[in-house]
Amino acid sequence: MTTARSKLVVIGNGMVGQRFLESLPPGHRFEVTVLAEEARPAYDRVQLSSFFSGKTADDLSIVPSGFFEQHGITLHLNERADALDRHARVVRTASGREVAYDNLVLATGSYPFVPPLPGKDRPGCYVYRTIEDLEAIRDSAQDANGRARTGVVIGGGLLGLEAAKALRDLNLETHVVEFAPRLMALQVDDGGGGMLRRKIEALGVRVHTGKNTREIVDGASARHCLKFADGSSLDADVVVFSAGIRPRDDLARRAGLSVGERGGIVIDDACRTSDQAIYAIGECALWRNRIFGLVAPGYQMAQVTAARLGGDETAAFSGADMSTKLKLLGVDVASIGDAHAASPGARTYSFVDERREVNELERRGQRHRLILRLSGGLAREQQQRRAEHLAAHRQQVGAHLTNEWKLARHDRPHRLRHAIELVADRKLDRLERRSTRRCDVHFGCVFSCGRRFCQCRRGLCRGAHFDAALVICFRRLLTSRKSMSMANTR
Repeated sequence: MTTARSKLVVIGNGMVGQRFLESLPPGHRFEVTVLAEEARPAYDRVQLSSFFSGKTADDLSIVPSGFFEQHGITLHLNERADALDRHARVVRTASGREVAYDNLVLATGSYPFVPPLPGKDRPGCYVYRTIEDLEAIRDSAQDANGRARTGVVIGGGLLGLEAAKALRDLNLETHVVEFAPRLMALQVDDGGGGMLRRKIEALGVRVHTGKNTREIVDGASARHCLKFADGSSLDADVVVFSAGIRPRDDLARRAGLSVGERGGIVIDDACRTSDQAIYAIGECALWRNRIFGLVAPGYQMAQVTAARLGGDETAAFSGADMSTKLKLLGVDVASIGDAHAASPGARTYSFVDERREVNELERRGQRHRLILRLSGGLAREQQQRRAEHLAAHRQQVGAHLTNEWKLARHDRPHRLRHAIELVADRKLDRLERRSTRRCDVHFGCVFSCGRRFCQCRRGLCRGAHFDAALVICFRRLLTSRKSMSMANTR
């Protein structure tokens, strides 16, 4: 006699929803059904801008061929979940389909925020979120009408700069309009924002910061004209809104699940919502009043939820490393930790060399809080020399922590300068004992590189990874009068 399988329904098949499906343990007990609003299975939204540089929708797909059939998963495309009956445990779709569930996972993601300004719905105004959005932008850019082709992105954050790259790849004269006084206002400070602006403008993208767009009207030399609060204006043929995201919590809200004051489905450490049969993961989830707009935290939530459904009662989401490393318009940008020293007791160490376009900033708080932010784009050969320089000195580093914690900066002539090595403070010993935790948790070492996390051996990273930021947490720093100058930041 066979045991009836539990019905598991997943709403959403984005990057996080797909990672959840892949994380389900082998031989699980569920009959899995996926409801996807889009017309295609999961694809890589992080690499959307590559769509304009030659990649196709198939190239961006992250679903292995035959995945759903091999795992016995029922996938319904173009099937938007419209209502959730928690009492009957049924999901109703816009087409009238009813799908019963025993457990439900909400992976509905987010939607692009469009400022409520007059003219936002004009033809030729788009958002930057899906492949269909990109196809519409491409078609508009190829609509030759004899006029100079100009594109404007409203929003100078991470997504905005990615959208700017897309417009530039379409051979449009590209402008970025940002309300804040600098680009990437959440990730970098004024110095880093200024450096990033100079690098992006050197690539031919015009940047307008401190601009409050009031309305979009007919343009004199182009299809549209953006009117700003300071009285200035900017004509454009294509307008792309990339002013942030908002969690898609409307389905949960209508079903009576707990949501945050500013949006997001409230979850606990097990990623459960206020209904114990329903989980929420990714950008739609609100964990301890935080929405995570990066894909890596969503992946962690997906793995925790899959483990919980597989019977692991110890699996828990405990927050995520919000460090980011991106290549924006060909410029390497990294942000690690608290870029604005908002944490209690935070301190600041900074080094700026505008000639070499280096802006390194370290902020460290009290107790065992270690915070670092590095920004700026070093040339690839400079990064290579940095890694070689650090590797040459790695054997000089002791294997045990000292009781004094200091900040050291290499300053060797004719070598790469400005390499920063950070040692945590006196309370690190307790965290160090958690030897099985990821190195980013116990601060053994932190990297901004291609890997998600480097592996740590006794607190000393043996890798030689580098991109825009490189941090190594030493056990003991052996000083040399010729090669090292010490600075105590306590």
